[in-house]
Amino acid sequence: MLPLLLPALLLTAPIERDHPVTYLASVSIPLGPDERISAFAIETWGVRFKAVCRIPEGWRIKAGSSLTPNGSFEGEASQGVTWIGRAHMRDLQALVLIELVAPVHRKEIHDANGSIPATFAGKAVVETRDDQREAKIGADNIQLRRAARCP
Repeated sequence: MLPLLLPALLLTAPIERDHPVTYLASVSIPLGPDERISAFAIETWGVRFKAVCRIPEGWRIKAGSSLTPNGSFEGEASQGVTWIGRAHMRDLQALVLIELVAPVHRKEIHDANGSIPATFAGKAVVETRDDQREAKIGADNIQLRRAARCP
């Protein structure tokens, strides 16, 4: 019975032929001329963190996932002089090496079985001289470049 059942299971099971795929991930947040990023926190789904590749000077970077598909990726500047403005956004490039187990979901997906969170969803703290605001972060703020290892 099992030999007959196996081909039927293979035909009905969804197969991601092009995943998992390994990427270098960068954070990109549009900023005004007097704005700087002091922190970010991103919840992930279907992302395996392989390595933190670089840490901007004066920052703490934390990345990881559990045995379930969820994880997190966070960064925080230690003081005002380490906040990152438009001229230094390159400091947030190639931060982590990740493996995606499925294509990127830009939004939460709802179906009959429940919901699947967006692949990347979070917030950044954006500072000005006199104020701060939270900016939403999603898949559009994460730049992915195929890579086998950290640069």
